[in-house]
Amino acid sequence: MYRDKRVWAEIGSRLVSSLSYYNDFKISEEEIFELIANGEYLLDDSEEIYGKNLINLLKIWEIIRTKIIETKDNFIKTAHHKWAFNWSDYREIYLLLDEKNENGNIFENEKFINEKSEEMTKFFENCLIEESSLESILEDILISYIYLAIHNSLGIITSIFMYLIINAMLLYKEFGPILATYRGEVTNIWDLVKRLTIQCRNLPIKSYITTPLFSVCLRRIIDLSENNKLFFESI
Repeated sequence: MYRDKRVWAEIGSRLVSSLSYYNDFKISEEEIFELIANGEYLLDDSEEIYGKNLINLLKIWEIIRTKIIETKDNFIKTAHHKWAFNWSDYREIYLLLDEKNENGNIFENEKFINEKSEEMTKFFENCLIEESSLESILEDILISYIYLAIHNSLGIITSIFMYLIINAMLLYKEFGPILATYRGEVTNIWDLVKRLTIQCRNLPIKSYITTPLFSVCLRRIIDLSENNKLFFESI
């Protein structure tokens, strides 16, 4: 399935569309599917027609797609899980999200690179190696997401950046991605996660799971992942 371009176009259109709700893009999921499936977003006039923000998200999706395939191929060849994303890939995604450089180029900060690159790489590679259940992986992901959101590690784009990388990891593990299906659902989920982040703000990381909203939020994203897995398996 991971080499089926139509499946990738379906997943990509759903993922980008979910962010279009958040960014209020005026384009349908069907139109996004066509842009991906036919490679129209690569045309010279695509930014002028569809806007740079949308085209940048489609470029990010292509990075995610190729890196998941590369990680899969590496595992087939070596029988070892090695995350194909490297620091330059994270930097490229970051710059596509922050093309106006509103946050300053965090990825040019040597101290940040040394600390965060090692921390982020170890987390994702550990999640890949572990033969864990969906619930266990999403619990770890949610804890890490809250921590990064509290510390605003990547500026105002922390949430969107993590959302994209988390879904890349879930897709590699052959779990369903975390994708909402309509605007109200997107808003509800973002609001729920924001409220959970506020509850955890003054707590040590090990206590995040004790907050009232943690189990509610975890159950919500598990349901989304399971429902999306069923949907994409039916394609």
